[in-house]
Amino acid sequence: MFPTIIAENSQHEPKPGMTFTSEIDAYDFYNSYAKKHGFSVRKSQVERRSDSTMRSKKFVCSKQGTREIHRTHVTKKSKPIERTNCKALIEFKINTNNVWSVSKVELNHNHQLATPNKVHMLRSHRKLLPYQKELIDHMDKAGFRPHQIFNFFEAAASKPELVGFIRKDTNNYISQQRMMKLKAGDIQTLLHYLKSKQVEDPSFFYALQVHETGEIANFFWADGRAIIDYSYFGDVVSFDTTFQTNKYEMPFAPLLGMNNHKQTVLFGAALLFDETVDSFVWLFQTFMAVMGGKQPSTIFTDQSAAISKAIQVVFPNTCHRLCLWHIFQNVATNLSQVIHDHPKFLQEFRSCIYDSSSVQIFEEKWVKMMDTYNLVDNCWLQNFYKLKEKWATVYRRESFCADMTTTQRSESMNAQFKRFFLKKLSLSEFIDQYHRALKLFREKELFEDYKSRHSKPAGLPLMPMLTDAANAYSRVIYAEFEQEFNKSLCCLCQMINLNETMHTYKVSQLGKEDLAVNVTFDSDDLMVICSCRKFEAEGILCMHCIKVIAFTQ
Repeated sequence: MFPTIIAENSQHEPKPGMTFTSEIDAYDFYNSYAKKHGFSVRKSQVERRSDSTMRSKKFVCSKQGTREIHRTHVTKKSKPIERTNCKALIEFKINTNNVWSVSKVELNHNHQLATPNKVHMLRSHRKLLPYQKELIDHMDKAGFRPHQIFNFFEAAASKPELVGFIRKDTNNYISQQRMMKLKAGDIQTLLHYLKSKQVEDPSFFYALQVHETGEIANFFWADGRAIIDYSYFGDVVSFDTTFQTNKYEMPFAPLLGMNNHKQTVLFGAALLFDETVDSFVWLFQTFMAVMGGKQPSTIFTDQSAAISKAIQVVFPNTCHRLCLWHIFQNVATNLSQVIHDHPKFLQEFRSCIYDSSSVQIFEEKWVKMMDTYNLVDNCWLQNFYKLKEKWATVYRRESFCADMTTTQRSESMNAQFKRFFLKKLSLSEFIDQYHRALKLFREKELFEDYKSRHSKPAGLPLMPMLTDAANAYSRVIYAEFEQEFNKSLCCLCQMINLNETMHTYKVSQLGKEDLAVNVTFDSDDLMVICSCRKFEAEGILCMHCIKVIAFTQ
């Protein structure tokens, strides 16, 4: 609604002679005009009297003037140049009775104006109201993520343009509130810790991202041992931001992997003020820089549009997979009524994800499940299905992913961290607990190294293949290999093609002949390849290949 105008001329277009009773009314009038015509307003020059009262003031188009380009530190976020030296403005003269009279108007712009469906994105037309800020504070305290908070307002408004602000405003407000709470002492504690670690370990690396205002935004650090671990075990990375471990609600974002004992190994860690694309891009680029530019073969994350976009930018050659542990949590949330009404649904859902031996079988199971439980029109499942290449195990055979395909692996990682982060910690408390967790992880790895080098598996059969495997593998990996070896004893093997040195075999388990696979064996270079691709995906020789090796000896 437009404010009351004292002048007789009450047309919506600003003209000299119009008068207003206050600065708020004057600004609201011009800003309403700007919204109707597709530009944003910025307060500009003020001329004051000797008693400091205002004599005149200008409101200008937000693209007025030019912004000087300064050299900034490489870790600072730089804003794009948006000003075009636009001359559009309105100038007011203010008398001693605080009556605001329009003295000058320039209506012409030198840039393209926003279309009606984009006007709500302009800065002067976005505003968080007091009740909205209060609701955001409560939701943030309750553990809702910034994108979930904005989605709530968007759903309540029915249309994005009716929300009154955009997603970025939600993120910025939450970040600003956290910064206000952040004590300088805690910042200094963190910086002191990072610097002291660098003195102890010359390979220790840390980086800080700084806002334009000079405030610290995001932290990342990795010690020398983590950098070495990544060189050995960095083919698969798990990235998780769901650990709310400190009283400032800053997500703790460790970059995790798995060593040769199938234990959690840390490649680095970050504390983030927001979960935007820019923050994730900065983190991943920083991580890549310290790790010598080596991209992981596969990265597992939660389902997040911001993380997905950042991975596309920084890790273009990396296969992005969704963590199944998080997926089943989302299923429990979004399909709770279906699970309650149909006890067998979750079992069939798991079978569709895990037990489909081919894309065709997966598709058949999915269609049947949608029809059986009348879920064809379920919007959440429709969107979820579009990402099938990132979560269905039948699509995961093209990249190495170790054992992180299982929900138990990710759940175990979460459980280990939650043992150390039982409450909301100050940064100094957090640092101490993080160091304790890191020390425990490495102590467990050292002990498993000792066991693997100074002991043999109990009941090791006198068979050359198992003896060689026991000498080459850690105890945990050997146990998995032995399971595949035992399964191979119950497999049927039949040659189906011979082409010079290339032998092709059909291999199946007894009673499961319909799940037969093809194994190719090259007698020249002794290479064996199975269509199940277990070795390529997990690094463990499958029962089918073991059967063919034994068959050809």
